[in-house]
Amino acid sequence: MTDDHVVGSGVIGDPTGLAGAIVKRPGMYMGGPITFSRAIAYALGVEMALLVSGKVSPLTEEEHLQLQERADGDRSEDDERNDIRRLEPLLAKLFVAHSTQYPYPVTSGKATPTRHTRPEGM
Repeated sequence: MTDDHVVGSGVIGDPTGLAGAIVKRPGMYMGGPITFSRAIAYALGVEMALLVSGKVSPLTEEEHLQLQERADGDRSEDDERNDIRRLEPLLAKLFVAHSTQYPYPVTSGKATPTRHTRPEGM
């Protein structure tokens, strides 16, 4: 069993790096137990957020079929993690599609928050 605890993640503004971080430490990003089914649900949620925002899904029919796979029988955590790793390119595609609407300007792989002003009286 591996340790999923980290203090922080330097992937802001790097959608492919975020996909890599998620498959490396799925428990940190998706909670537990670490299962392929949980990772599929996470990916489908990311895709749904993309669709709700008015974007078109970048996933192919083959990738959608991959999201419909279900694990059989009693599986070890290593089996689950290996299957989750197969989702990295698919997650990267989804995060890249989302990054076109990223709320902060991205420069040199770092996000720069824009300044917001409070309305008067707040």
